[in-house]
Amino acid sequence: MKKEPFLYAAAFAMDGCIGVIGLCAPLLAVQLGATYDDLGAVGAVSSLTYTLGCLAYGRLSYRVGYRRSMALASIAVALSVALYPCATRIAHVVALYSVTWLFISGFWPALQAWLGGGKDRRDLLRTLGRFNISWALGLLIGPAVGGALYVDNLAWPFAVSAGLIGTLSL
Repeated sequence: MKKEPFLYAAAFAMDGCIGVIGLCAPLLAVQLGATYDDLGAVGAVSSLTYTLGCLAYGRLSYRVGYRRSMALASIAVALSVALYPCATRIAHVVALYSVTWLFISGFWPALQAWLGGGKDRRDLLRTLGRFNISWALGLLIGPAVGGALYVDNLAWPFAVSAGLIGTLSL
């Protein structure tokens, strides 16, 4: 199997799960009594950890290999996502969301570098276009799936996302 179809599917799956988590983590925080300020903290702190993580993981993924970096990041993200239903305080959600985004930052630089490696300009443009469609479709579908799962049981969106993200490590 060529690497591109796998990486497109991985981008779709990861961003689909990010869409689920991006909807359901704040819903969980609100259920625990979060204020608007708390929700702002969830977003701000996670953006900071993601940005800083990308700087570190970009170099690390080159050293350990893109496939290994994606696999390790997927396992770490899956484990952190699986812990959300255990949160009993808003601070737990803030911490988990930040850690989740820190681990996600180990996934994306590796995927993007692996996908673009060894391509000429024409192939790179085509590959990046398909990649962008893949992750965008995942992000489009994820919140709808997350909302449907959350209505039934607050643990379901996190369990399904953790399971799917965990399979990306295989």
